[in-house]
Amino acid sequence: MRIRTSLFCFLLLVGLLAGDVVTTVWFSSLGLPEANPLIAPIAGDALAQVRYKMPFVAVLVVGVLALSHGCERVRPGSWWGPWAAVLVMYAVPPIWNLGHIAAHLWM
Repeated sequence: MRIRTSLFCFLLLVGLLAGDVVTTVWFSSLGLPEANPLIAPIAGDALAQVRYKMPFVAVLVVGVLALSHGCERVRPGSWWGPWAAVLVMYAVPPIWNLGHIAAHLWM
């Protein structure tokens, strides 16, 4: 597992999480309802979302790094599997939000 590639994956994850926070704030500023009941009360506050999500992100990154290391030991070259799953999963919220924002603005 290469450090630079893991750093790239981590920075991509941070970008996706930032995109989620920004699009959620934008989404709620348009008066659209937040579907996640845990985030709904703080959907309009970016800083509150960051504070709420930081512990989960820390555990997630540690878990992904551990899984990547384990995958690499079992099958060399497979370290990217856990990163790919996490990055795809965290790409969905900003894409979902942007789709609904676009539909709201164009209709």
